[in-house]
Amino acid sequence: MGVEERIKKLQERKAAIDAEIQKIKARTQKEDRKKDTRRKILIGGIIMKLVKDGVEGWSSEKLKLLLDRELTRDDDRALFDLSSKNEDRN
Repeated sequence: MGVEERIKKLQERKAAIDAEIQKIKARTQKEDRKKDTRRKILIGGIIMKLVKDGVEGWSSEKLKLLLDRELTRDDDRALFDLSSKNEDRN
């Protein structure tokens, strides 16, 4: 086997290994996003229950103030009947 042929074979193997690495990274990132989404859903559910049950320190007014302060995207704000941040600036 000549040098050029050997180099070509090694480059092909490297390309296959690189593709496999990318596939594994993508799968890991997808799993991480799913776990993060699940955490957010669970945390949100717990906070909503605390507010609903009227647990001390967890009033709906306090939650609405927090949401108003933290949410910046108009479509997110609309979910909680908050005015647009753009409207607040005018």
